[in-house]
Amino acid sequence: MKRVGVVGMGKMGIVHSAILNALPDVELAAVMDKDKSLRQYLYGMGIRAPFYHSLEEMLGKEKLDGVFACVPSSTNYIVAKSCIERGISIFLEKPLANNLANANKMMALVKDRKDIKHGVGFMMAYVPTFCHAKEVLQSASLGEVREIRASAYQSAVFSKQKSWFYKKEAAGGGAVTSLGSHLIFLLQWLFSPVRRVHEASLAYSSGNEVEDAGRIELEMDGGVRATMDISWSAPGYDNMELDILVIASEGELRVTNQETVLQLKDEGVTRVHISELPDRAKFYLGGEGYCQEDEDFISCLGADKQPKVTWREGYWVQVVLDAIYRSAEANQAVTLPGEIM
Repeated sequence: MKRVGVVGMGKMGIVHSAILNALPDVELAAVMDKDKSLRQYLYGMGIRAPFYHSLEEMLGKEKLDGVFACVPSSTNYIVAKSCIERGISIFLEKPLANNLANANKMMALVKDRKDIKHGVGFMMAYVPTFCHAKEVLQSASLGEVREIRASAYQSAVFSKQKSWFYKKEAAGGGAVTSLGSHLIFLLQWLFSPVRRVHEASLAYSSGNEVEDAGRIELEMDGGVRATMDISWSAPGYDNMELDILVIASEGELRVTNQETVLQLKDEGVTRVHISELPDRAKFYLGGEGYCQEDEDFISCLGADKQPKVTWREGYWVQVVLDAIYRSAEANQAVTLPGEIM
């Protein structure tokens, strides 16, 4: 039985708490948030774990194998350092940090620490359609990839907001960080590292400190161009919708949250809906991928392996995010380091 705790009872903290509370061989041993009123709310959800208002008190009183941290990105380092100093493995909601400097500090925490399991919440690595797309790309049936067009849309922000999520220092960025980081992860997971940000244009329309939309042109390893169009203020998208179109020498592949569409020269179109693909999730809470990423992290506790998505992948995303914001601010191209941690 693995004993785990959850820090931060916002939307994602509640999602992870509910999943962990339902998984077999897992004891949700503690939850923590500074807002005392949330104790009764969690109790009403059937979560009876001891409720703490202090991270240090929770870590001092409870013997934990792992912690899920769902806190403002600017405090990820503080939570991670406290856990790792006690030998506790840690899963972080994305992004890894609020800026590259803090991401570098976090990577130093896990350097040479094979005992510490570390994951980051890019759950698209577990969504069946994107897993299927990876298999198609690895089969080489598409031939040489020539161009990638990607988008991420959601109808979420249309006015000024008060949450930390919309503060530059706390969150690190807006739509590009929140939605675009999923695309950046997928581009590097499906294809290759990003090597250059050619152009980045950000739009501010809601009156918040962070951007509401962005259009970015990237260059992948090997010279393939990829464009990203991102907005969390796009009408008609109740949930986050990701769309990646791959244009290659032997055809095209389109992958979304719901389906993959493969069109090869002289072979017609093969359309596969998510319902037709293998899915190992025991149940759904918050959307596809969350249950499996939690199960994956739990399975690594006490084992000689790391989760499918580690802080290393999170760091790759952070490096690209940093380059995008620098490119937009300076209105010029930014080349990424040749060697990424």
